Amino acid sequence: MKLPIISRVTMLFSILAPVSSMSTYAIPEPELVPGENEPFSFLCPNNRWFDKSFLEEIALIGKQAIENGTKDRGFPARVFALTYDVDGDVWYYPIDENRGEFVVFLRTGRVVGAGYSAATTDDERYLHPCQLQMVITSLFILLTKIGTAKNPNQ
Repeated sequence: MKLPIISRVTMLFSILAPVSSMSTYAIPEPELVPGENEPFSFLCPNNRWFDKSFLEEIALIGKQAIENGTKDRGFPARVFALTYDVDGDVWYYPIDENRGEFVVFLRTGRVVGAGYSAATTDDERYLHPCQLQMVITSLFILLTKIGTAKNPNQ
């Protein structure tokens, strides 16, 4: 009587063991998106910084190309490899093609990111996000004003 039960448990374990040992695919977290009215910059791995006004100029060129229906060497192009927490299609346009850096923007021209493409050993190119650097000057000014208001001797 115990032998059939043990046999069934063993069979069940042998069926479920490969399934339980498989790695699970994690959905990547969306990239951080800067606020529309906040100052920001992006730092890429090659230590190049891109500030908001510069990226907005490049995004405007990309936006105009979308509106005109023109493409230059395949750009602007839709971004599928990176996820951003925004509504609408996300596009990218090269900042400097020789370096593989690009601005990521919405069809409205709003900058949502910056990134770079890197070649791999199999001659494919992968898109990677640059790091968002929030400028906290307005917060610093506010905290400074609060600090001086509390202490009239300063």
